Amino acid sequence: MIRKRKGSLAIALICIFVGVLIILQMKTVDQIGGSVDSERAGDLAAELKVLEDKNQELTDQLKDLQEQLAVYETSTVGSDEAIQKKKEALEKEKILAGVVDTVGEGLVITIDSEISQSSDAALYSKSSDLLLALVNELNAAGAEAIAINDERIINTSEIRQAGSYININRNKYAAPFEVKVIGNPQDLSAAIKMRAGVVDTMQSNKLKVTIQEEDEVFIAAYDGVVTQKYARPAADNAAEEE
Repeated sequence: MIRKRKGSLAIALICIFVGVLIILQMKTVDQIGGSVDSERAGDLAAELKVLEDKNQELTDQLKDLQEQLAVYETSTVGSDEAIQKKKEALEKEKILAGVVDTVGEGLVITIDSEISQSSDAALYSKSSDLLLALVNELNAAGAEAIAINDERIINTSEIRQAGSYININRNKYAAPFEVKVIGNPQDLSAAIKMRAGVVDTMQSNKLKVTIQEEDEVFIAAYDGVVTQKYARPAADNAAEEE
């Protein structure tokens, strides 16, 4: 009986010891696990802070890029407007220079002799002067483009007598002459039809003149070659002197 009690007590003590060991082990594991979780949480917090900082940096970069884009778009619009204005100015200069086909409202003026050329060569010889006078009056009245027998009149064009012909842009022409002009029809017509004006002078010199106002007059571009040998921008000369 005593042996049985001793055995039971030993077993109980062993069980208690084992239980204590298990409890201690569990506490140790809990402590280790808690420590690991804390360290992991710290790592995660540090990573989260890094990501938050990176996110803020990217947000700031996005804001800067959006501002730069807005500035670029504004400057591009301004450049486009400036380019468009320069393009329009260039087109106007081309029209005035006569190097592009041109269309617009204006006049079509037909000039012919009422008598045969052979019967009065002296009279016919005045035609070049009268054509020059007509061109001058039209220009003074605001003509933007002029052609005589489809020869575009530019700053180097000549209108001069050459025997029984008239040279225009180095080409020979005889009456009738068709003068096309683009500009305000009323202003142009009034300028040449004024009393003692160029039309009166033509008619008094036995030339028949008809004037037709047109909503759309087409004048082809000058098809000759313009050479430039001596003239240059004055700014280039100033730069050379400096």
